[in-house]
Amino acid sequence: MKRMNRLFPVLGVIVLTAACSGDVASTPVPTQPGSFAPPTVVETFTGTVSILGTDSHPFNVPVPGEVDVTLTRIEPATDTSAPPAAGTALTLAIGLPSQTVLGSCATVQSVSATPSSTPQIKGHALASAFCVSVTDPGNLTDSISYTVTVAHP
Repeated sequence: MKRMNRLFPVLGVIVLTAACSGDVASTPVPTQPGSFAPPTVVETFTGTVSILGTDSHPFNVPVPGEVDVTLTRIEPATDTSAPPAAGTALTLAIGLPSQTVLGSCATVQSVSATPSSTPQIKGHALASAFCVSVTDPGNLTDSISYTVTVAHP
């Protein structure tokens, strides 16, 4: 019986050692592309955001490349005689389309943004479906209209 008790730990070490002896060279290693395409397509999305609301738009990146997202304009949606709400900060986000998330865009990256001519979100993306969303974080007193541009390959 003593001999059996000593045999089990030895067998355990042998089994673990055998399990670790795989061919590591044949296992594929995920890699990123060696280069990213520059943005060549500019998509313009417009919409309306209500108080504490979210609005989103889908887009596709056909090849790995740079993606630039810019909130270019916001203005009152109801009273066109009022001055533009240029100082109002909204949450601008890029994400993945989702049927289970409010606004149908699961955020990957977000920033607080006011209208600008320079991108507020810049990055690289693999070829896939994406979405851009605009959200009121609690700064609005009325609905506003907005324009967002997305530049991608």
